[in-house]
Amino acid sequence: MITSLTDRIKEYFERLTGEFSTLRSSLGALSSLVADKHKQARDQVDRLARAMKDDHAVQMKAQVELGRTLNIIRQELLLVYERPSANAGGNADAPDDPPILRDFVAGSRIKEVYPTDLFPTLERVTMPVGAIHEETQHPNQADLLYVAAIAKVREAERIFEFGTYQGRTTYHLALASPNAHVTTLNLPPEQDPSVAPFLGIMFKGSDREQQITQLYSDSRTFDPNPYAASMDYIFIDGDHSYELVKNDTEKALAMLKPGGVMIWHDYAAKSPGVVRYIKEFAEERPVFRLRHTCLIVYVDGVDAMAFTPPPRRKSWMS
Repeated sequence: MITSLTDRIKEYFERLTGEFSTLRSSLGALSSLVADKHKQARDQVDRLARAMKDDHAVQMKAQVELGRTLNIIRQELLLVYERPSANAGGNADAPDDPPILRDFVAGSRIKEVYPTDLFPTLERVTMPVGAIHEETQHPNQADLLYVAAIAKVREAERIFEFGTYQGRTTYHLALASPNAHVTTLNLPPEQDPSVAPFLGIMFKGSDREQQITQLYSDSRTFDPNPYAASMDYIFIDGDHSYELVKNDTEKALAMLKPGGVMIWHDYAAKSPGVVRYIKEFAEERPVFRLRHTCLIVYVDGVDAMAFTPPPRRKSWMS
């Protein structure tokens, strides 16, 4: 597997090198035409311009493919350097997880439950299908539906979100209760220009905009003190590096009400910083992992390791 992935990377680099060589040759030919007759030069320049445009499109496509290939490698090989003991065992109930991630779950104080084990009335909650983020093209595209639905089950009123992006989850969190108010934190647009055109577009101008407060700040410099012990529900989905997940979690704990709920997104091999930090966090405060999702849940005052799910109704799976 590693060899085939390495070969793919080599192939993409060779393609990129060839395309840049074509561009350099084109520029050289363009320079040699300066002294030629005007019409001939103009025709040649037009042809070269078209060729360069085509080459640029090919380069961009190759770079995207290279990025996807590198992401595949990252997902397959992440966490190898910290893999727990081979005796830790795997989790047969999570066949979709890479084996290394299963080892981390098995060796952590993380209790895996179905969402309805922890929130029994969850399946009776109605939510707009817009809470499903199908644009991600990831298997976890329904995760944000659960995030919004759990907030509704809890009838959360004061909600805080780390990471706004388009504001899809922000909008649906605002449906949690009649008095729900969502405070969502994101980097200022000028610090993340690639996201700036899309920031909050799902709630701006909507029927829920008045229930949402947009904060712009780097979460490392964000002061949680004005919100101390006031939030019913906190969703952490900002930067996924270990340092930033730790930072956001510590500030979230300062803002969480007694008995409140905190949820992290992207607990998966693609986000090693989240996986590493959650393992450490769970040593002091055991947490739940919702099966078949990338969600980790902390309920203040509930000991996850002592939690006993209610009996499940029989199904064809059981």
